[in-house]
Amino acid sequence: MRRILLPATLLLLPFAPVLGQDDLLPPDEVADLVDRYLERAEESFREGNYEEAEARYRKALKRAPKNLEAQMGLAHCLYVVGRYEDTREAVEGVRKQHPDALPPRLLEARVDLRTGEYAKVRRAMKPVFDAADRPDVDQLHAGVLLARAHAAEGQRGDAKDVLDKIVARYKQRYDVLQSAAFNADELRYEPLKAWPLSREMTVIASALRLYVELYPIEYDFIENAMELVGYARKLDESNWDAWTEYVRITRTERSRGIARARKAYEIVTKRNPEVADLYVEVSRSIGIGWNQGEQVNLAETALRVNPRQTDARAILARIHLEDNQYDEARTHIDQALEVNPKHVEALTLRAVHKLLTGDRAGFDAGMAAVLKINPTYGEGYHIAGLVVAGRQRRYRDAIALVRKGIEIDPTNFEAHTSAGIFLANLGRAEEAIKALRRSRELLPYEHPLRENFLEVLKYVTGSMVEQRTEHFVIRYDPAEYDVHHRYLGPVLEASWEDMVKRYGFEPDKPVLVECFKTQNDFSVRTIGLPGIPALGACFGGLITLDAPRAFGRPFNWHGTAVHEFAHVITLQLSAGQVPRWFTEGVSVLEEKPFESGWGRSENYERQVADAYLTETLPRIATFDGMFRSNRVGYAYYVGGLMLELIREKWGEEGIVKALKLWAKDASQASVFREAFGISMGEFDKMFRARVKERVDRYRIVPNYALIYVQLLEQRKKNPKDGLVDTKLGWAHLRRNQMVDAGAALDSARRKGVGDDPLTILLAASLRFRARDAAGTERELKRFFDKGGEDFDARMMMVQVLGVKGDRDSDAVVAHLEQARKNWPMRAGGTASPYSILERIYLARQQPEKALAILEEQASILTNDVPIRLRLSLEYGRVKRIADQVRVLEEALRINTFDRKVHDALLPLYREQADWKKAARSARCRVALRADEDSDEEVAATWLDLAEVLLEAGQVKEARAAFEEAKKLADAESLPRIAEFEKRLGA
Repeated sequence: MRRILLPATLLLLPFAPVLGQDDLLPPDEVADLVDRYLERAEESFREGNYEEAEARYRKALKRAPKNLEAQMGLAHCLYVVGRYEDTREAVEGVRKQHPDALPPRLLEARVDLRTGEYAKVRRAMKPVFDAADRPDVDQLHAGVLLARAHAAEGQRGDAKDVLDKIVARYKQRYDVLQSAAFNADELRYEPLKAWPLSREMTVIASALRLYVELYPIEYDFIENAMELVGYARKLDESNWDAWTEYVRITRTERSRGIARARKAYEIVTKRNPEVADLYVEVSRSIGIGWNQGEQVNLAETALRVNPRQTDARAILARIHLEDNQYDEARTHIDQALEVNPKHVEALTLRAVHKLLTGDRAGFDAGMAAVLKINPTYGEGYHIAGLVVAGRQRRYRDAIALVRKGIEIDPTNFEAHTSAGIFLANLGRAEEAIKALRRSRELLPYEHPLRENFLEVLKYVTGSMVEQRTEHFVIRYDPAEYDVHHRYLGPVLEASWEDMVKRYGFEPDKPVLVECFKTQNDFSVRTIGLPGIPALGACFGGLITLDAPRAFGRPFNWHGTAVHEFAHVITLQLSAGQVPRWFTEGVSVLEEKPFESGWGRSENYERQVADAYLTETLPRIATFDGMFRSNRVGYAYYVGGLMLELIREKWGEEGIVKALKLWAKDASQASVFREAFGISMGEFDKMFRARVKERVDRYRIVPNYALIYVQLLEQRKKNPKDGLVDTKLGWAHLRRNQMVDAGAALDSARRKGVGDDPLTILLAASLRFRARDAAGTERELKRFFDKGGEDFDARMMMVQVLGVKGDRDSDAVVAHLEQARKNWPMRAGGTASPYSILERIYLARQQPEKALAILEEQASILTNDVPIRLRLSLEYGRVKRIADQVRVLEEALRINTFDRKVHDALLPLYREQADWKKAARSARCRVALRADEDSDEEVAATWLDLAEVLLEAGQVKEARAAFEEAKKLADAESLPRIAEFEKRLGA
């Protein structure tokens, strides 16, 4: 079905070629041909096939040079890919042929907005809009463009006047639009009626959204705008402007906006993956959830479609600034300003770039230039504050910047929210609550981030219990205070004493620490939204932590606390300028003595090995960006390895020197030169050599699936290389593509590498997957005979022997022991070589060997309490009391609330006459009363405490504990009461 002109929210250009003699057709046939070209061109355009659409519009114009629809369709093809000068030229041609047509004038105004020609937009659109008492959709669109031009230069009053007229028109048209919405299901099948209504709804919705951006007090308009774009999308599912506007509007809903933006992205990109503006708006929405890795991908995709999309450049520039990649940021800023010299966000980021590199005067001059363009753009200082907070963690400076922005634009509710968050990060909770409430007054609309912060700060200030130590103020949930404060406080004080001495730096005190009982409370307190997959966070002078039971699975809370305090040192010593990889690397390094698993994690160690073998190890210059990706855990791990190398080569003195240089705004390159005497590239080579030493110890097949594309290229260049086929076979095996793996194996054999150990092992693995035990054993024997060695090969042989009934022989033990040497990280689960060997050694009555295996397994599984309880029993049997205490105290680093651990430790402490620790465990046992415990059982724990206190010479405290026991039991129900009373009397 034919359509009306393309939506002017999307519109464009002319082309008038001369027809050749062979193109002459009867007029009716020309018209039919042009119609077919236009229909197919529009179809291509709506699917994002812009080159194809352009070609078809040109074919139509070849036969009908003055066809306005073809001219504008072609112009829009140029516009959406950023060919703005070509668009202008095309529109000029259209206007000469159609001087009264509005679509080309509207498109020209859109180009002018994109390129900063705001005065030109006002001159062109004002007469169009003012001329209509009852504006139609084109005139409404002219009004929106006019309002945007006013807003871009801070003329809010003029913008409001225009928007008021659009709102009045909306009210006049309300019944018509409501009827269209009511009948949307039927209308959608009549495009000639539905599409103009869809466009009108989109234009009005964009006006209402702009109204709220300029005057948040009119927040009710958001509901109207949301309703309008909802029906606009229903009437025309391919109205991509409506989808893009929908994402902009839903961003006011913050966390719900994230989900809705993702849903819109999913729906639209299935039908048209080339809507650059949609990618930009989804990227901005995703940024609310702190997923900047995803933001980068979306913004880069927008630039693939439209390399001149200035907002996408601004998004990337800001992220690069926060990632310490100043050159990349400046490139995007310059490219944005080349398109639009008045792009206030890009100009702001250029000023912020100067601020981050120590040029405060340059920053002030840059911001003055921004305000000259738009005197109401307080958002510029808000953005500066956000970058300073994100890049430098200088929250005092960030607050000062944000407050300056609020002075310029007091209605910026998001700036008030940010001020509240920054104040909260400084521990100034009451001031934070005041700022957040002011944001709510300005926009009483749903804002989960803000409301979440208000709720959690109410909990922090009204419910949590404080512990004050020499250098810390620590807050706990009341239900956890009695137990956890006995451990966390001393751990933090020990960290202070140790690190202050080694780094020669004393942070500001007191350091505020908040320890949350639930993961959601921790997450909301940290980022304002639930779901952050972290255990702790540091804001320079404030630490937030998960309590031991908060995360849902065991973790080393002790190491986490040390990790976060190390951030206090590195952030304050560097004045917040330390790159993310360096501060995280130092923290991982400090954590390792208490969390050795950081150095022996199977998952991350395997990723390091694969990265080395596939030449994808992170480079220092771009490493910070990985901390915003979905591989943040791996980034932490690699950062720890890097700092391990730095400390080994240059000592803690080198680390401190680097931190002090960053405090003076030194660049990363100059820090490496001055602190370490090498370039960043030289360090990358040094680190790669270190990783090689690490990886060379392992006997594992690399994950060739990571370089699948490269392997295909290698096979194309050298089709006779059979080992490439073998590696491709392994890649297919990793992807569970068994047929393809078998075909690759056959090809490798035909090319003469059938006897290569890697090829033989591939054959064995395929037979193993096919449950061919005999074939697997045959191939594995060939593999070992050829000198091959591999962890999985050994473990497959163990299983093959088990199928034959051989589960405990010397051959099985030999395979398992070699497997441990090949890849010592596989420690967890009943099928690990450690677990199987322990079982065999126990069955053979070789307890010493079993114990040694269990010890090594525990050193890898640093978050495993049960394995430590087992170790404690084994140590107890051989009277290794000190080791018993050690492993049980390791268990307390994982969970201070485990009664079994305290039950086991109490008698050991008493045996060692360590009364302080004995009293601590006894008090924890009292506090860890369960609902199902009888009064006598609870009384017994009080009595244990009384006995420990008496043995420690604390008679008064012992009497108090004894009185608590007597409240719950008497001498008849608990004979120990009478015995203790005699001791107390004596």
